[in-house]
Amino acid sequence: QGSGHPTPELAFGLMLSLARNIPNENAAMRQGHWQTRVGLGLKGRTCGLLGLGNLGSRVAKYAQAFEMETIAWSQNLTAEAAAEKGVRRVEKDELFRQSDFISVHLVLSDRSRGIVGKRELELMKPSAYIINTSAARSSTRTRWRTRWRPAPSPGRASTLTALSPWRKPTAFSTCPTRC
Repeated sequence: QGSGHPTPELAFGLMLSLARNIPNENAAMRQGHWQTRVGLGLKGRTCGLLGLGNLGSRVAKYAQAFEMETIAWSQNLTAEAAAEKGVRRVEKDELFRQSDFISVHLVLSDRSRGIVGKRELELMKPSAYIINTSAARSSTRTRWRTRWRPAPSPGRASTLTALSPWRKPTAFSTCPTRC
């Protein structure tokens, strides 16, 4: 029957996993080590949402429960609509500059295809994380690889490979900080 909110739960679970370095800590523990680094707390961090529809709104609620500042952008989002959900609407560039965590929740369309490119990724803080549970090609692997090779952020999470097992692994899908 399912939980009713699997995608937002997965997105927030990936955010927690990245913040607490769970994959690497789990691997270290299995090798006999204990806590190789202290994870980040989410309280006071900024959660940026690309898309504030049904899925993005649910992630916003989870972020607010962790006392995160929550900002959002989408092409049709108004300040009033964002405020109704307890979220501050910002411009896209501001979202990439300010966010500690960015979660992508866009439907694939001509307007959203390629909306996250090299320029947007370069606006991110060096310490920022990006989570893409969208099956949409809102970003391209080439653009992501450009971001991760020269100056990688601490991590990123994507379910693209998990949702698309027929795709062969790439530098993008095998990034060492991948969840």
